[in-house]
Amino acid sequence: MKKFYVAAPGAIIEEAHSVIQMIHGTGHLVTFDWTWMKEDGGEGEMRDSWRDDRKGGEVHAEKERQAIKRCDIVALLLPGPSNASRGRGCYIEVGMGLAYGKEVWVVGMERFPFDSVFFSLPEVKFVTFAELPDKVRSLEVVK
Repeated sequence: MKKFYVAAPGAIIEEAHSVIQMIHGTGHLVTFDWTWMKEDGGEGEMRDSWRDDRKGGEVHAEKERQAIKRCDIVALLLPGPSNASRGRGCYIEVGMGLAYGKEVWVVGMERFPFDSVFFSLPEVKFVTFAELPDKVRSLEVVK
């Protein structure tokens, strides 16, 4: 079983949630699901509460850092070039993953995006959204 951390710009939260559900459905784990967090104060943490509360932000950031440390694969969802520069936080998450020696999947780009020299590293793989379910299913699941 592989453990994933899914990074994505907040603008594509629905797509990120769908990918997280697909990963769970194949028997793998996601170390942190930021898509369930509520913006409106409902159940769960406020997704953007860290913006007004530095201590709350510190706690939230540490949860995500530990989730990246525990994962095997960081999946960065980039739906297209127009969104590649949005969601600066997801690039920080990828950088943390690379620093921890994790495999990184850049999902959605069919060819090398010239956004970052770090995408040239051998542990970075490129996967289209169409290929993603089969790639995840191809990973060994040990229960």
